Amino acid sequence: MVDNKPQKHAICEDVYLYTTRSQGPPISFSYEIECCKFNNLHFTMDFTGSENFELESGGLVIEKVVVPFKRAKVGTLVLKDAGKGANLKNTYSWDLREPDPRAVESVMVDSKSKINRELERAKVSEGDFFFSESGRALFHFVGKNNASSWCLLFLLIAKSAMI
Repeated sequence: MVDNKPQKHAICEDVYLYTTRSQGPPISFSYEIECCKFNNLHFTMDFTGSENFELESGGLVIEKVVVPFKRAKVGTLVLKDAGKGANLKNTYSWDLREPDPRAVESVMVDSKSKINRELERAKVSEGDFFFSESGRALFHFVGKNNASSWCLLFLLIAKSAMI
């Protein structure tokens, strides 16, 4: 493992554990967890059986709850005495749970706000899209065939789904 470059490991679909080794002193391993699902992730790392290592926070077991679509630091495991031998063992477990409804609402409001900002920034030429009277895109693409137009079409479709 290269110093200071996180190693990404998929522990299940859309959930990733990142390990970063630091040569120190002291030698340490930092762990981050990323949940790319619309679930809360309850994650536990257990270093029981390791010798000459300890979590910065103390002990050998650490738990972390990660909200949907976020990456968070779990903890850092540190070599206690560089003059002694060491043995590193770990296990981890996780549980995916339904997110808090307030968190879901917050993500939706934030996403809608981002879409609206992008729509405001976009410059649409007349004739690129047909719209219904309610302002919803009818998904009939009649304009330029370029990447920015397709991106804008996607944003309009997403916005119409949220209205």
